[in-house]
Amino acid sequence: GALNIHAESSSDIKTRVIAAHNIQEERYLNIEGSVRYNSEANVDIVNKWAAHDKGFSSLLPEIVKRFDLSARAVSSLFKVARTIADLENCSHVDPGHFMEALNYRVAFAYE
Repeated sequence: GALNIHAESSSDIKTRVIAAHNIQEERYLNIEGSVRYNSEANVDIVNKWAAHDKGFSSLLPEIVKRFDLSARAVSSLFKVARTIADLENCSHVDPGHFMEALNYRVAFAYE
């Protein structure tokens, strides 16, 4: 049979992006410093995201080894994963969000 693929409209995407933007501004409202968005999160914030899901403790060493990732790369991946979670209106970053972020990184590395 034919594939039934529902593409998200530009308007729907815009709504999700605005909502994610608002989630981030609210998340960092009471944090000292100039953090307003996930991209500006420091290592302490990123470590809290990683510690939230115990699945990361077994997943990360394998991913770091397989893709030869630096600590800076892992931090960047967590920031993208947190944004993916925000776009899904999810309160926590799970391994699926991290793997999606990794997929974007790997895909760009081979283009």
